[in-house]
Amino acid sequence: MTAHAIALPHRRGACPGLSAPMPTGDGLLVRLLPTGTIPLAAFTAATGPGAAFRRLGLLRIPEEIQPPATLANSNALYHELKTMEPPEESGLARLVRDPALAEEHRRMPRQKGQDAINVPLLIAIARIEEADTAVAAWGAMSREERAAALGDAQAFDGLLALPATT
Repeated sequence: MTAHAIALPHRRGACPGLSAPMPTGDGLLVRLLPTGTIPLAAFTAATGPGAAFRRLGLLRIPEEIQPPATLANSNALYHELKTMEPPEESGLARLVRDPALAEEHRRMPRQKGQDAINVPLLIAIARIEEADTAVAAWGAMSREERAAALGDAQAFDGLLALPATT
């Protein structure tokens, strides 16, 4: 140990480094500056090197090695749903076909809007009133208008009152 290292503990604000370590009760304390961590993070975040490290099993967190049961179940369900074929009928067709499902939908809690005028709902109601069939009304609506129509009792009942197809 050098005389310089011994003198450091007596200075306030001293930061021990390799050139001047600070003696402790069981050894020397050295502060290392991790200058290579940012380039390493940028390198491993890139798609190619990150995938290579993953294949080798390096730099993985415990959840990646052995996922919790909830995450493993959700991943299994996700992959199962991805392999399933999409349903042949739309959600609207199921609501029209199944009165019990339509009744349950009516009883679902609705979100209260902050605006005095719900423009997507007004447009959805207009499209329902102008359409000859439920399929035509549904096809003319945007996603936002469909959500508004399904969330409003008047629009929902008007949509179900239309003939499904011509």
